Amino acid sequence: MRTNEDAPQTGLVAAAAVVVARAAMGAAAVVGAAGAESPEDLGRLFAQRQAAGDVDGIVALYSPDAVVSLAGGREAAGRPAIRAAFVAALASGADLSIATVGTPIVAGALACTTSTTTSGAVLTQVARRASDGTWCWVRDGHRLVGLVPVQSGDGLSEVA
Repeated sequence: MRTNEDAPQTGLVAAAAVVVARAAMGAAAVVGAAGAESPEDLGRLFAQRQAAGDVDGIVALYSPDAVVSLAGGREAAGRPAIRAAFVAALASGADLSIATVGTPIVAGALACTTSTTTSGAVLTQVARRASDGTWCWVRDGHRLVGLVPVQSGDGLSEVA
């Protein structure tokens, strides 16, 4: 007879072990493979990761097919382009700090999340619940507009 100690920790078992371990350490929010446990967690996690300079952690809050608006009417589509945009923003010294996180509006598997920057700008995003129950942003139309200079040929698309 196999016991839990004998079973290999793979897939959901390993993910559950991580969730329990983080909860035991007092983590305010836990991020799964695709995002956060709730839409409420997205803004708080962004603020924590931005303060730590954790670009990969920030990008993990976005869906693989997410779109983030940039300066000059351009869009960063997909995680590689979103990562490049955040690297450029942080390297330029852009202040991406969040002062407050609003209460999301949830409608089924979609949510509208909001936050306010330290300069008073209100940011809105659209989040989606993944099949594993985690949440991640799919559309961010405000966070990097006006902050990230975009070079020609950088792989980012023009808005039609």
